[in-house]
Amino acid sequence: MDLTNHFLLGSLSANIAGDHRYTDTLKVMHSRSDESVLLVVQSSGASGGMDGNGGTTNMGIQMTVNLPNGVKAGEVLKAIKKILADTKWNFKAYGKPTKNFNWNGTYGLNLSIVSDALESWRSE
Repeated sequence: MDLTNHFLLGSLSANIAGDHRYTDTLKVMHSRSDESVLLVVQSSGASGGMDGNGGTTNMGIQMTVNLPNGVKAGEVLKAIKKILADTKWNFKAYGKPTKNFNWNGTYGLNLSIVSDALESWRSE
């Protein structure tokens, strides 16, 4: 998936207790071509097994959610929370999403912050 035509609105990364071989990243992006909002989950893991001294697999896209042009902040927040609640990702257990979600320098996860992030690119 080509993300070059997308602008990063916010992101969260989480890894298993400092083991950066197991990292999940959730990105909230704005598409400049159709004004939609794209949620992208990327993940990496240990190559050679958990206890090996190998490196990591490349950060690959595991999941995308495309929200249409004109989407409201509440709908974006609901989609984000649905991803965060899924226990196959590290976000809830290791990411502290309500504290560490980064919206270009503003941290947190609530309706006001998401609304401000959406408005920041809509007003440009």
